[in-house]
Amino acid sequence: MQIPDSFISELVLRTDIVDTVSQYMDLKRRGSSYKGLCPFHGEKTPSFTVSAEKQLFHCFGCGAGGDVISFVMRAESIDFIEAVKLLAGRAGMQAPEIDDGGASAAKGRVLELNRAAARWFHECLKTDTGANARKYVIERGLDPRTVKRFGIGYAPAGWDGVIKAMSALGFTKQELLDAGLALTGSKKDGFYDRFRNRLMFPIIDLREQVIAFGGRALDGSGAKYLNSPETMVFSKSRNLYALNFAKKSKRRAVLLAEGYMDVVSLHQAGVDFAVASLGTALTETQAALIKKYADKVYLAYDSDSAGRTAAERAIGILAKHDLSVRVIRLDGAKDPDEYIRRFGPDAFEKALEACESHIEYKLTDIAAKFDMKEAEQRLSYIKEAVAVLAGLDSLAEASVYSAKAAEIAGVDANVVDIEVKRERALLLRNEDKKTRRRELSPVKNFSPQTREVKYSDFRSARAEEELIALISSEPSAMAQAEDLEQGDFTSDLLGRLYSSFQRQYELGLPVTLGGLAGEFSASEMSHISAILSRPHNIGNVADQIRQYTEAIKLESTMRNARQSDTDESVQLITEEMSRKKGGGGTQ
Repeated sequence: MQIPDSFISELVLRTDIVDTVSQYMDLKRRGSSYKGLCPFHGEKTPSFTVSAEKQLFHCFGCGAGGDVISFVMRAESIDFIEAVKLLAGRAGMQAPEIDDGGASAAKGRVLELNRAAARWFHECLKTDTGANARKYVIERGLDPRTVKRFGIGYAPAGWDGVIKAMSALGFTKQELLDAGLALTGSKKDGFYDRFRNRLMFPIIDLREQVIAFGGRALDGSGAKYLNSPETMVFSKSRNLYALNFAKKSKRRAVLLAEGYMDVVSLHQAGVDFAVASLGTALTETQAALIKKYADKVYLAYDSDSAGRTAAERAIGILAKHDLSVRVIRLDGAKDPDEYIRRFGPDAFEKALEACESHIEYKLTDIAAKFDMKEAEQRLSYIKEAVAVLAGLDSLAEASVYSAKAAEIAGVDANVVDIEVKRERALLLRNEDKKTRRRELSPVKNFSPQTREVKYSDFRSARAEEELIALISSEPSAMAQAEDLEQGDFTSDLLGRLYSSFQRQYELGLPVTLGGLAGEFSASEMSHISAILSRPHNIGNVADQIRQYTEAIKLESTMRNARQSDTDESVQLITEEMSRKKGGGGTQ
């Protein structure tokens, strides 16, 4: 069965959105609402608001919004049913048995399959077939305990090794495809292993479940690293390799490297807070995930140009999430793994202690582009350095690093400091203008359209939005709007929302957005939250309900009339064409 409305309603009543959101981010009270830096996109000026009265959240920066269940779905990267179960557990409620159309069962089978495959890969590493892989592991300096701890394995070179092994355990062809362990194509009867002759790294989530794999090529063929595709249990932009280990570290920090082998080597060397993004550049979601477990991030990316570019991008994302960022320079090695093997764990620990703040890193990298012996080049350096320093949140920080930039350029520190303050004042004025525009935008009397939510009739949609907002804020309003039906609405989204409100009312439950995240998509919930977060002038409820209802009914009647005229015209034309075809036309 589906989750009963009564259970969802009670869960939402027991779960305060302010308390829940505060578990994931810092909120500060501002008037009747709470504000903070949005956890779903990087920002320096808070645009994320939580309304205790309306029990909803909305970000006026990225548009994310919804109820408490919507928030947990986004924050934990889980679906509606998983979010309900999580919140029910926190509220001390026993979640009912839920029929989700087999989705949970399918996910469970994929997770079982991944775990079984991880065990099989690990066993293959110990066999004669895995001799070359074992040799590679030994050459890379990994000891047996580390190999076992990370579950490192080997995918044989054949076309159907894991397919045969997992089929023997009762897993189906479709389940192998769903898990991303098999592919369809022209080879091996159209069904073959994705991973072949690769050292295998199981990717384990925070619940200690094997959700995917990374495979390193051992013969130089194909891509150096091959990752599982996106599946029903794996999203590479929402997970980090080895975070299941790093979250247990005593240090409230994360060291971010590029590759699996880097992370494994770092942990073996005692750096137990190392993680890696999964074959992609760092994402906003991953940064928000790091923020839950760390206040400081050390970047240990590869020392080549690609690594420096990736570091620059990561610095910007991490800094926006209010994380202190430091950069480790790996002089004499291309990555952390090589550095440790060449110089030893103690040398890496010293490099960690001597690492630069991300500001020093930027200033040094900028300086490398210019010849400081030439006055014009020094001026160019100062101009770029000032642009970086003026963007810092802290005036004291900007002043300290102004002295550093001046030292690099060989000029008086006061000169750089003055330029930074001038540029900073200009940036703040522009930011203030943007903030005022953003704060004023909610008072517009119509919500912005998105690609997912469009209105065909703006006049009716305006009344539909106001009616929805009134119903959600005034419990008595639903009783006075009962004459309307879902089909009267021009907006499919608002019609469905009205129908959901109507169902809550008929069941004797509170009429609220809370608990409807299972009926609407994330973008739809965001659109609804934008409507409900906007200030509305509530006067005489009965009069307003009558006005909105009459406007919606009028537009519905006119729309139906136009459709009837069109249908009648089509019928007459069809009959005339049929008559002429039958020979009944005039000569």
